[in-house]
Amino acid sequence: MRVLRNPFWWIAVVAFVLHQVAQLGFGLRSGLLDGYLDPFLCPPVLLGLWLLERRVIFRVPRLTALETAVATLLLAVLFEEVFPRYEEGFSRDVIDYLFYGLGGVYFYFLVNRHPKKA
Repeated sequence: MRVLRNPFWWIAVVAFVLHQVAQLGFGLRSGLLDGYLDPFLCPPVLLGLWLLERRVIFRVPRLTALETAVATLLLAVLFEEVFPRYEEGFSRDVIDYLFYGLGGVYFYFLVNRHPKKA
């Protein structure tokens, strides 16, 4: 349950929700944030939930660097290659891969801390 007490995970969750409310709820546009904030926040939020599940069910203290990298890459490919082919609301942007990667790094070093150090 330490993921839910990690302020870095909550920063990502709150930033994502606030951005969605501002963008979709109030119609506010903010250029670069609209294009790149979601890909950056996706890994910390979703991998944080996966880490929570792994800790609760399997007692795994943290995700390995390889698990983090593969999961981040899978999310990027899913959102940048698969969804744009089948859903009109999604568009492909190769720059997003950089932001997914940065989000994976954020997750690995700030959210994915060992429970004893968290």
